[in-house]
Amino acid sequence: MLAASIEMPEDRSWVAFNLRPEARWHDGVPVTAADVVWTFNTLVEKGAPFYRAYYGDVAEVTATSERRVLFVFKGGVNRELPLILGQLTVLPKHWWEGKDFANPPFEPPLGSGPYRVAGFESGRSVTYERVEDYWGRDVPAMRGRWNADTIRYEYFRDRDIATEAFKAGAFDLRAENSSKRWATAFQFPGLSAGMAIKEEVQHENVAGMQGFVFNTRRPVFQDRKVREAIGYAFDFEWTNKVLMYDAYTRTDSYFDNSDLGSSGLPEGAELALLEPFRDRLPPEVFTSAFTVPKTDGSGNPRQNLRAGLGAAARRRLAGQGRGDAERRGRRPVVRNPAGLAGHGADRPAVRRQPAASSACRHRCGRSTRRSIRTASGISTST
Repeated sequence: MLAASIEMPEDRSWVAFNLRPEARWHDGVPVTAADVVWTFNTLVEKGAPFYRAYYGDVAEVTATSERRVLFVFKGGVNRELPLILGQLTVLPKHWWEGKDFANPPFEPPLGSGPYRVAGFESGRSVTYERVEDYWGRDVPAMRGRWNADTIRYEYFRDRDIATEAFKAGAFDLRAENSSKRWATAFQFPGLSAGMAIKEEVQHENVAGMQGFVFNTRRPVFQDRKVREAIGYAFDFEWTNKVLMYDAYTRTDSYFDNSDLGSSGLPEGAELALLEPFRDRLPPEVFTSAFTVPKTDGSGNPRQNLRAGLGAAARRRLAGQGRGDAERRGRRPVVRNPAGLAGHGADRPAVRRQPAASSACRHRCGRSTRRSIRTASGISTST
């Protein structure tokens, strides 16, 4: 919002931001490139350790003019870095002069956005009031937004207590991320009487990845067939139905619910990008569209367990012959979340499937946001 334009070369080795000349802090002082440089250096030197790692590929930051700031990168290896720097929250250098950033004063900070801090109660609430002469009110991206005069956030250390507070009318809007609470906690008189609205809001945001990631530094997980077998053993459909109230939608890629999501076989520019690495990639990448294993949700995914055991058995037979367990007449057993066991035959029938990725992934509300709100009002909680 502070930048009117961005400059970036084809190799993304640097990025420059040109600030809007009308941008002002709430005290009327212009926002300048010097503020950006001071903010970046202060966060890296005195901020949380996270910033030193997050901005670790930035070699240099300079103010080339009063309104232009230039970031030069180390080797240009992080192609996402220009976007990451665009997220930088700029702080007012002049307001912090004479103050210890590592031990900040217990007072509302100075900002440049559509709201200013009107008051707060440490650990309990913060109240924002609209800035009537906000410099960016007529910027096209901001038109029609920030219509509430006052917004108050209340903080609860326990989400169950926050749920009961909402039902008692303590605040007006609550976003819910627990499938159990969404299914069981919001049947109350206010909802039945129309005083509250419970709804799932469809969105087109990229879904984040949530799941189980294997530590491939451990030898047991370095074998792709072992990871594939564990993927087969995970009964998502049973887990979702029995434990998650059917609220989850399983993701198929790291950028699900977007045009960047994985689908079908690679072709065109995507195939051209992968071709130089064909000998280092699993053959299935080029021959079979990736899909996660599915079950009937009964809690007895026998076919998947047999397929997973077959994948592990092929690896073992390839490396050790028939192995000690088979010579002793034993067969491996894998238990699913329902506690049911499946046994691999001497030569199990294996259904060909694309190799599993390094994570079993699922995402609650892949394309929805669940919220419950009163019929009127704008306060919220977190």
